Amino acid sequence: YGFEWVFHQDGTLEMRVMLTGIMAAKGVANGAHDPYSHMVAPNVAAPHHEHFFAFRLDMDVDGPSNRVVELNSVSMPPGPKNPYGGGFTMEESPLRTEQAAERQLNLASSRKWLVESTTATNSLGHPTGYLLMPGENSIPFAQPDSWVRKRAGFLNAHLWVTPYSDTERYAAGDFPNQSNGGDGLPKWTAANRSVDGRDVVLWYVMGITHNPRPEDWPVMPVYEAGFKLMPVGFFSSNPAMDLPPVR
Repeated sequence: YGFEWVFHQDGTLEMRVMLTGIMAAKGVANGAHDPYSHMVAPNVAAPHHEHFFAFRLDMDVDGPSNRVVELNSVSMPPGPKNPYGGGFTMEESPLRTEQAAERQLNLASSRKWLVESTTATNSLGHPTGYLLMPGENSIPFAQPDSWVRKRAGFLNAHLWVTPYSDTERYAAGDFPNQSNGGDGLPKWTAANRSVDGRDVVLWYVMGITHNPRPEDWPVMPVYEAGFKLMPVGFFSSNPAMDLPPVR
């Protein structure tokens, strides 16, 4: 894996995750069909698998007092307010507690999450903020009672929000290997602490479902995924408009 933080000139922070390497593979007989893998070479099959990454994002947008707002776009029903059928609105829903902030992605509503200051405003009088802009993602296909799901309980949601704690550093807990499960984010958020006007930590869980192909063998080319943290009302205008000339 490779991890790159890219600071763009418009103020956007981008996380790029790059995956490559040699896949686990197994020998198969001529003409064999295995629904759990895909042929990548004669008599060689690579199993379907997933990669998951949990990012601990200690957000301090214009100070330590922040809140998280979920953004969902919703189509307007036909009628006088939508005469041509193309109108839609964006609903903003504050996530005030840990359990309320345990959220899944939703392509149908173009769901995103905004971290905004509760003390600072911009030139329009609105809270300054940074938006978590998801990229490619997936869900775990392992059963909920499987050991991987028990020990990596953070896989149960794409987004978690907790108040900052120096002792809460790893999404699966301090000792996930061979544990009985339930540690980390599921255990911490069971207290259902307030995350409204707090020093909040966003935990973003990103999954990549890999169905192998012959082009991934014998060494997989770099596959890139990631997400962005994008300013929303943090600047009064496009910060890239007055960049100094390149000499």
